[in-house]
Amino acid sequence: MLYTDREGYIRIEPANDVQDNFKLDFHTMLARPKVSQIPTLWAVECPAYAYAPEAAASELHKESYTVDGTLELHLTFSQAADVSVAVSGATVAAKAVFAGAVDLTLTGSGEAVVTVTGRKLESSARTVTAPVESPDENGSVETLDNPLITDAAHALAVLNGYGTGCFAPYCLVGSQLDPGT
Repeated sequence: MLYTDREGYIRIEPANDVQDNFKLDFHTMLARPKVSQIPTLWAVECPAYAYAPEAAASELHKESYTVDGTLELHLTFSQAADVSVAVSGATVAAKAVFAGAVDLTLTGSGEAVVTVTGRKLESSARTVTAPVESPDENGSVETLDNPLITDAAHALAVLNGYGTGCFAPYCLVGSQLDPGT
């Protein structure tokens, strides 16, 4: 912990929850952040995803578990629609079903078989491209990829929001300090 006391002295004391094995020398204290030029851009693109379930249900997860009293499970699998859970050999005390996971609480004793079925989701994407201000025809195309963006209007809104503040010709590189400058 670094602070100035009432008499004007700078105090450095270790804090219990803070890492205290660092060096703060004169060059580091006077250093400035590195500034570098980012590559110029031609355009920015963002895929808009579409999801459709397969026609037939399939087995997403099947496993045997040993239950002795209460057993809590968190199972993950490929995202699917119409997910159903079947349990044999134990009683289901609690169940929460999601598109890509199941939380189960089983009670009983012995072997229990958990089977999860559903229609897997197939995905496709179409790319929405937005021009940048002062494009450089030799510049690069930056892609903003987010599988939660599912329509072209949302993708364009993300691109427009990104374009308002992220195309400055200079940027800070991390939080690294260069003692030589």
